[in-house]
Amino acid sequence: MTATGPEDFDRPLDRAGTWSAKWDKYQGQDILPFWVADMDFASPDFIKQAISERLEHDILGYTRTPPPLVEAFLEWLEASYGWQVPEEWLVWLPGVVTGFNLAARALAEPGGSIIIPQVFFPKKPSL
Repeated sequence: MTATGPEDFDRPLDRAGTWSAKWDKYQGQDILPFWVADMDFASPDFIKQAISERLEHDILGYTRTPPPLVEAFLEWLEASYGWQVPEEWLVWLPGVVTGFNLAARALAEPGGSIIIPQVFFPKKPSL
């Protein structure tokens, strides 16, 4: 696997002993764990390389959002949707659940209700 070549999405990975929230939660049950966006393929080499380079620094504290990330995201919004979004409109969150929480607090009346769709398969679907 190289940064310029195709990634191997077909190689099964053994997640045993990795504290996998996705696979450990319903271990031994006939449930497909679609509730979390955890990937089941190896991380690409270019991502592992970037993490390795970052780990060479002695401090792993909290950081601001890196300007190259902001620039790349704004360019992606423009290229994908034709949206020109001011940088100050962006709010970076640590995860989708935090985003649901903030959206619910911002949009629902006290004591009100919201709907968050979820997928639930009581048994394996037939393919």
